[in-house]
Amino acid sequence: MFARREDLAALLDATLLRPDAGDEEVVKLAGQARRDGCAAVCVTPQRLPAAARILRDSGTLLASTIAFPAGHATLPTKRFAAQEAVRLGAHELDVVCDLDSVRRGDINALEREMGELMACTPQAVHKFIIEVAWLPAAAWRSLGEALRRLRPAFVKTGTGVNAGPVTVEQVRRLRDVTGDEVAIKAAGGINTLQGAFELARAGASRLGTSAATDLLAAWDLRR
Repeated sequence: MFARREDLAALLDATLLRPDAGDEEVVKLAGQARRDGCAAVCVTPQRLPAAARILRDSGTLLASTIAFPAGHATLPTKRFAAQEAVRLGAHELDVVCDLDSVRRGDINALEREMGELMACTPQAVHKFIIEVAWLPAAAWRSLGEALRRLRPAFVKTGTGVNAGPVTVEQVRRLRDVTGDEVAIKAAGGINTLQGAFELARAGASRLGTSAATDLLAAWDLRR
C-alpha cells in the first residue's frame, strides 16, 4: 500500500467530466485537490477558467480533455481545441485519439495524429487516450513502437466511458510494449485503495479518477 497520504495524492488526477458539471463543482474539486496535493485536476475545456483561478501558483496542475469521450473530431479541430485549452490555462492535455483507428489497429494514423498535436502544443504535457480494450491484439507491439518514437509524456488506458473499467492486465501490457520510455495513466473505475495500489504496482504513474477525494478519505480511515 502507499507509504504516505502524499504518495497516493501525487498519483491522482482528480477528474470531473460529467456533462452537467458546473463551475461551482469544479471550484470545489480544484480547492480540495490543491489542499490534498493531487497531481492534477482534469476538467472539460469550458471549465478551465474556473479551475485555473483556484490552482494558480499551486503544485497541482490543470488538465483539459480534448475530443472527450468519443474522439470524434477532425485533426484541425483537435489542434484548435488543444491550443485553446493551453491558452485557457491547461498544463496537460488528455486527448482522445481517433477510436476508429484504434479499433482497426491503424497505428500509422494514430502516430500522425499524436505527432501533429504534440507539434502544435509543445509546451503541454500530452496524455494520449487509447481505448486499449478495443485495440486488436496484433497492434499492441506497433503501438508501443510508435509511442517510443514520439515520446509523449503519457499513454492513457481509456476514457473510462466507452469500454469499461481499466484492468491491471491493460497497464501491464502497456508497460511491456512501451518499456520505461512513456509513462502510463490508468483511468476508468478506480474507486478503491486496493485497486489504486494494484494499478500503481503494475506500472501506472497517474490514476485518473472522479473518486480522488474518496480515495484519500479511505486512506485517512486506515490510520
